[in-house]
Amino acid sequence: MATPIVNTNAVTDIGNRYNICQRSGRKAYPGELVKDPYTGAWVMPEYIDPYPHQLRVQATAELLRGAERPEQDDTFIDSITDPSDI
Repeated sequence: MATPIVNTNAVTDIGNRYNICQRSGRKAYPGELVKDPYTGAWVMPEYIDPYPHQLRVQATAELLRGAERPEQDDTFIDSITDPSDI
């Protein structure tokens, strides 16, 4: 006959299961977490970003134009000096 193992020091509290916030890692009571509409993560209400940063970026039209440098005269500077000029 097997002897049942009884742990008299064990405490079981099934009614208090915690959920974990996926953004902060903090414990939360059931029903306290809300789903982030942009990422789908279950987070505490204070960690919801009302509008994600990547949606704030606005694309700008790139204006590709030709060479806009002004025409320059061909000016050559002679870097070799004649030793007799020194």
